[in-house]
Amino acid sequence: LLALVAAWAPAVAACSWASVSSASTRTMDWDIPLNETLLVLPRGMSMDGGLGDDPASHRWTSRYGSVVASVGAWLRGQVSSRTGRPFDFERDGVSDGVNEAGLAVHILELEATRYAAARPGETCVTYFRWARYLLDACATVEDAIAAMEAVCVADVRGSDGVSYGVHLAVEDAAGDSVVFEVLGGSLSSFRGARALTNDPPLPAQRENLRRYRGFGGDLPLPGDVDAMSRFVRLSHFAGQLPRGGAGVAPRLRGLIATVTVPQGALDPDDGRAYPTWWTSVVDLQSLSYHFAWAASPNMFRVDLRGLAARGGFREGAGTQMLDPRDAALSGEVSTRFVPVRRAALLL
Repeated sequence: LLALVAAWAPAVAACSWASVSSASTRTMDWDIPLNETLLVLPRGMSMDGGLGDDPASHRWTSRYGSVVASVGAWLRGQVSSRTGRPFDFERDGVSDGVNEAGLAVHILELEATRYAAARPGETCVTYFRWARYLLDACATVEDAIAAMEAVCVADVRGSDGVSYGVHLAVEDAAGDSVVFEVLGGSLSSFRGARALTNDPPLPAQRENLRRYRGFGGDLPLPGDVDAMSRFVRLSHFAGQLPRGGAGVAPRLRGLIATVTVPQGALDPDDGRAYPTWWTSVVDLQSLSYHFAWAASPNMFRVDLRGLAARGGFREGAGTQMLDPRDAALSGEVSTRFVPVRRAALLL
């Protein structure tokens, strides 16, 4: 593994995730803004795996409502290689989110990913619907592991012809967590993972971690913005973060600040910038989703229990949306969501 670590080419984008007890935080880093939208997704939505008429396309009905960050607005201008139609704004592109049962899911970039075709009798979801599937169907990490034994993750390309490799982190209200990676066409799961960035895959990241102080080695904490350096810093500081008590969101904001990439910071390998566009914090005890756009002065929050009490997740409620780039957003914002169809002209 150390040979793999030494030879690994840095990824062309960046994201970071960490989980501490029953809370988590992540960044979204890319070379361009993906103009995410926050969505409220209700129960009872009929879903498929995004493979069009292919009988291998998995089908389900959403069991749990959720609040998610989606790149659907960026995707909807592209045509899916699987369906021959534009990507679906409400169904494709969930990259981050939490459901009403207390399960959180996070998509991060992993160039080492190699998707595979469905085996006979197997059904699949595309990677643009992977996070949505788990949020719709699962309440715990145990549920998510079982769900992934029943489906495969399929490749899909948009009009740009690009296949995006991703891996996925999941945590639940009991403090359990798992990371899924698709390597060489096979799904691997890593129970109890607490940090994740990008390439190389998680086993090589963990091997590299052993070279640093506090993890068995003698190297000091690295300060660069590459994925391996960020993984070491997150692992180090997550282990020092106080557990329990009030103020989970501010503590996790401090943790994720150790790996956020400033606007204009250049990658040392290709000279390009892949800055942090937003950060999120999930508190699964209070069942709240916190979000901050990099250009905004505020981190606001969505109270899922309040949304549920007002019927926001009930079957037939319809999908609601919020533009998180609104700099005026602050405090609790669950009443600021509006129906997607009413807001469509503004997108």
